[in-house]
Amino acid sequence: MESVALPVLCTCLFLVLAVQGEDERQVHCLGPNKPVQLENPFSDEQMKNVVAYYWFFKPKESLKEELLLSYTFTTVTVDNPRWKQYKEYGAQLDNPNLNDTGTYRASLTTLSTRTDINSEVILIIVDPPTLAEDMLVLFRKVSSETGETSLRCGALQNRGEPAVDLVLMGTDGSLMQSVYDNGYQIAILKEDVAEGTYKCKVADESPGRECISSQEEFWEAEYLLKKPKGGSSGNNVNKQCHSEVLYV
Repeated sequence: MESVALPVLCTCLFLVLAVQGEDERQVHCLGPNKPVQLENPFSDEQMKNVVAYYWFFKPKESLKEELLLSYTFTTVTVDNPRWKQYKEYGAQLDNPNLNDTGTYRASLTTLSTRTDINSEVILIIVDPPTLAEDMLVLFRKVSSETGETSLRCGALQNRGEPAVDLVLMGTDGSLMQSVYDNGYQIAILKEDVAEGTYKCKVADESPGRECISSQEEFWEAEYLLKKPKGGSSGNNVNKQCHSEVLYV
C-alpha cells in the first residue's frame, strides 16, 4: 500500500502547481466599438519553446467548455468564427453580448513542461445602467394619505444587466433597509430618525459600477435631513439643491 500512495500524492501536487494563481475577475462594459480583448497571461519565461496554445470558454453556470482559438507552432486555427487572433497569443471578440459571460481559460504547452499550464479569467459582460435624468437625486417624501415619510433615491431609466443595486446609507455610514420600485430606491423613515447627512450610491458589489466609474459624481447623492421646525424639512445637497418635502 505504501508504494501506491507516494505516486498518487506526487501526481496531485504536480497538477496543482500547473494551475496559475486564483481565478481573476474582469468586467466588460457593452458599447459601440468595445471588443473583448483577452491578453496572453503568461510570462516571457513561460512562453519559451511554445508547442501549443489554446483559448477555451465555459459559459456561466455551464459545465461544458468550448474551444475558441488554437495556436500550434506557426499556425492559428479559429475554432469559433466569432473570435479572432489578438496580438500574438491573445483572443478578440468584436461583438460581445451578455451570453459571453463566463470563464475563459488560456492553456499553454511547451517543450519544457510535462503538462499544460492554465490561467483562467472570469469575464462578466455588463449592459450599463442609465439615469432617467442628469444625476441621482436623494430626497424626502411624505405620503399625504398615511403620513409615512421615506427617503427616495433615483431615478434610474434602467438598472442595466446584471441589474445594479442602489444603496442608502444612514448618518453613521451603515446600510439602510430599502427596496427598489419603479426607478427609485426607497427607505421608510422612523419617527426617531437621526438628523444628519444621508447618502445614496450604486452598491460596490454591482459589476455595473465599473461601467460608470468615469461618471461617479453623477451616481452619488446626499441629503441633509433636519427634523421639521417651522417648516424646515432638510436639504438635498446634490449639485442641484432642493429644500422642499414632496407630498403624495
